[in-house]
Amino acid sequence: MPLPRRERLAERTDDTRVGPSTHDYGAPARYTHQECRTLPYRERLDYDHMGREYRVVEVRISKREGPYEREQDEARHALMVQSPHMAYTPKTFTLPTLEGISAEQIRVHLALYEGYVKHANLILDQLAKARAGEITLDPYVAAELRRRFAFEFDGMRMHEHYFTQLERPKAANSDSPLGQTAHEKYGEAGLIAHIKEVAGTRGIGWVVAYFDAVADTLHITFVADHELGQLAGLPIILALDMWEHAYMVDYRPADKSKYVEAFFANLDWGVIEARFDQAANAKAA
Repeated sequence: MPLPRRERLAERTDDTRVGPSTHDYGAPARYTHQECRTLPYRERLDYDHMGREYRVVEVRISKREGPYEREQDEARHALMVQSPHMAYTPKTFTLPTLEGISAEQIRVHLALYEGYVKHANLILDQLAKARAGEITLDPYVAAELRRRFAFEFDGMRMHEHYFTQLERPKAANSDSPLGQTAHEKYGEAGLIAHIKEVAGTRGIGWVVAYFDAVADTLHITFVADHELGQLAGLPIILALDMWEHAYMVDYRPADKSKYVEAFFANLDWGVIEARFDQAANAKAA
C-alpha cells in the first residue's frame, strides 16, 4: 500500500533537489525556500503502538548554529524511530572545514549515514517485537529483515569509520608501525599510491584497508557491496567511500580522482595509525 501523500510547500527555489536519504521511507530530504532561508524537511515513519501501524511525520530542521553539530543533533530526533528496542544512535563527528569537500557534500553524506542508523534500529525493533509476541511477522518477511540488517548495519559502521578519519587532518608517519608494514609490502610507491590505484576501479563501493594478523600483512580491497564483500574477521584500518553519494555534490563521476585527492588531503593519519596499532597489539595479546 503506497504511503500517504502530503501537500508540499507551494513556494520552492528553482534548485529544489531530492536529497540523499533514499533509504528512508517516504520522501527523501528536500530543500524548500522560506523567509530567504533554505530549510530541509524529512518524512519519517513513526510506529503507532496502539494502532499497530506506521504514520508519516514531517520534521523541519531549523537554521544551523554550527557547521555540523546542531544539524546532527536535530536530525537525530528527525530520523530515529522512537522505540524501546533501539540500539544505536547516530554519532556526532567534529568535522572542520575540509579542503576540496564542501560543507554541503558533508551534510548530504551525513544524512545518508543517519538513514542507515535509523533502519538498523527499525529492523531490530521489528524483530524484537516479533520475539516478544507484540507483532506477527511472516517467516519470509522476518528472514528478509535479517538479511537486510547486514546492509543497514555495515552501512552505518563503514560511515563511522569514514567520518572519524576526517575530524583532524594529520600527515602520515612513515616511521610508524603502519608505515613500516606498508613499505614492506608496497615499496617506495607506498600505501597511498596503491589505495589510489584501487580507488580507480570501475564501479561503486568502498576501498578498504585491512590488517591480517595471521599473515602479518595489509590487504587493500575494493568492496562493491559492504554487506557482502568484507574480509571476514579482519579489522578495518582505512575506509574510503567510493559510492557516488560521497562526492557527487562536488565532483562528476569522471572526476572522482579529484575527490580521492581531497580525501587524502583531509585524512587524519593519526586515526589510521592508531587502528593499525590496535590490530597489531591484539595479535600480540
